[in-house]
Amino acid sequence: ERIATMHYKLGEAHLFQGRPDEALVTLKKCIALRPNDPVTYKVRLLASQILLQLNNIEDAESLLKENLDQDALTPESVEWRDSLFQLGKVLFRDAAMLETQSKLEGLEGEGAQNSDGGSDTLEKSHSRFQEAILRLNEAVRRYQGEVSTFEHRYLLAEAYRQSAKWPEKQSESVNVRTTKFQLQEQARDFYQK
Repeated sequence: ERIATMHYKLGEAHLFQGRPDEALVTLKKCIALRPNDPVTYKVRLLASQILLQLNNIEDAESLLKENLDQDALTPESVEWRDSLFQLGKVLFRDAAMLETQSKLEGLEGEGAQNSDGGSDTLEKSHSRFQEAILRLNEAVRRYQGEVSTFEHRYLLAEAYRQSAKWPEKQSESVNVRTTKFQLQEQARDFYQK
């Protein structure tokens, strides 16, 4: 446990000195050497925060899921709770980045009505927002009294709002009335939530 604690504190020190890459190397070393040490759950959390800042979504998500999938942690533990909240943020960030990318691919630019540019990316964004909604909903319901739920409630509302974009865009390109109506209803449902 001492070794893991030393790695954690050294990682924090690197981070406070503005050296996130060195912090990450130290924290990853701890995870590799002591994967089941109780302190390593905190190490994964800190490493995931750094990875999120560096826009390395995939690795951040993987570390958080490791914490959540461990049998040693329970929803009552601080590390499990914080991992769930952080995972909601990571998924939200990924979905938002995909949504922005869809715009860059031409979905909302000039001539967008004639182009499918960005549609696939917007669909991926919609899917990631759905994942974020599941995790954020779980976190907000499970930890209602926590102060951090206020921020996560906002992210949850924003994830619902952003989720409405894909069915809205799809409804514009569909000619079948029933399908168009279903997509518009789905978008309205997301806005209401």
